[in-house]
Amino acid sequence: TGAMRFQGAVTFDAHGGMLKTTLAELGLEAGTDGLVLTALDAPLNQNRCPIAQLGPVEIVAGDAITIGAQITLDGMYQIADNYPPGTELDPLHLD
Repeated sequence: TGAMRFQGAVTFDAHGGMLKTTLAELGLEAGTDGLVLTALDAPLNQNRCPIAQLGPVEIVAGDAITIGAQITLDGMYQIADNYPPGTELDPLHLD
C-alpha cells in the first residue's frame, strides 16, 4: 500500500479537438483494489479521481517499468465518454 505523486500534467487532444482535456497532479496509489492511476486536478472532479486501473507490471531494460492500464468509469467521464470502462489504454512507462 502507499502512494506516489508526480509533477506535470497529461493533455488529451484528439478527434479534431472534440476531445481536449488536461489531467494534473497525477499519482499512483496501491491499495486493496490494486494499483490505480489517479488525478487530483480533473475537469469533472473536486477530489482525487481514479483514472485507470493498472497492471500487470513488467520490468523492462535496465530499471524501466511498463504498466498496463485500463480506463475506469471515473476516467471515462474525464475524457468525454469516448471510451467505456475497461478499455485498454497505452501502458505507463516509468524510467
